[in-house]
Amino acid sequence: LSQNGPAEREIHIGLEQESDEFHKILQRENIEVNDSFGEEGYILLVKADKIIIAANHQRGLFYGVQTLKQMVRGTQGNSVLPGVKIKDIPAFKYRAISDDISRGPVPTMEYMKYQVRRLAEMKINTISYYVEHVVKTMSHPKFAPDNGSLTIDEWKEIADYALDYNITVVGGFQSFGHFKNILQTPEYAHLGENGTLLS
Repeated sequence: LSQNGPAEREIHIGLEQESDEFHKILQRENIEVNDSFGEEGYILLVKADKIIIAANHQRGLFYGVQTLKQMVRGTQGNSVLPGVKIKDIPAFKYRAISDDISRGPVPTMEYMKYQVRRLAEMKINTISYYVEHVVKTMSHPKFAPDNGSLTIDEWKEIADYALDYNITVVGGFQSFGHFKNILQTPEYAHLGENGTLLS
């Protein structure tokens, strides 16, 4: 994509400190990446003849590529990729969402991986899944429904997958209240103070 229709562009993606050649390219374009960028900041430059993404760390490069992907997706049906210079440094260290998966339907692994990829594009770096009875623990698997729960191995798979997209999965298993579905299982009913609360 280019200003004047399809054309080849040079694409340069890198860390300034790792290449003298890349450092010279940044100097020619008057691009400076300093300590204020931290690990997640980046600069994205789109010109008619080149695209440059520069950062101090691989995470910054990752986020710069996510922004470029969004720009390319936004030009579908249009051959023009706008010329821009974006300097993006996060204001918050933790950019998190919480997703309640206990009230159904429980998402599939395929959907959860899609969710990770999509949230990474939006620079989210933490996901906390709110979980009541839909985790099939190794010690107490009976309270989790067979057709709507995730095993410990599946949680590990999701957590490992998310790390590849710079996202940390934070566990959120309910521990005292919100136990209605667990306490309805005969083996655990005696543990309840009332219908939803552990004694």
